[in-house]
Amino acid sequence: MGSLTIKLLVVLYLYGYNTGGIMHDNQRQTSWAYIAGILDADGCFMIMKNNNKSQRRKNVTYIPGIKIAMIEEEAIKFIRDDVGMGKYRLEGARKGRTNSKPIFQWYLRNKKDLTYFLVKVIPFLKVKKERAKFLLSFIYNSENCIDCCYGL
Repeated sequence: MGSLTIKLLVVLYLYGYNTGGIMHDNQRQTSWAYIAGILDADGCFMIMKNNNKSQRRKNVTYIPGIKIAMIEEEAIKFIRDDVGMGKYRLEGARKGRTNSKPIFQWYLRNKKDLTYFLVKVIPFLKVKKERAKFLLSFIYNSENCIDCCYGL
């Protein structure tokens, strides 16, 4: 999908148009619906504040991201393999908790990948749809900002 097509879809989402009918392949729709269900349950849409301290001034940037954390490695590996983007990592069991299990995480921070991912998954989200739309809006506005300060 081209960059112009993704930008058009972003604008359509931001103005409330339903673009859920864009996907034609039933298997892909099933995959995106499955991923959306996991995101609704165990996902997090976030904007992280990053303080970069240079020699003379403090530079603040905001980094958009998505993270899914769960103890089921198979689901995390499915997302990583099916989507083909993002990072996968294993976080050890929590110390001090006897029954704690390792936590597997998948996260995505690249703005271009985030935009594509959000455009595809938003039509299938039920619980966190507004959060996903807000993150998409943040990415769109930060990329189209002419005179941004504070790292937007």
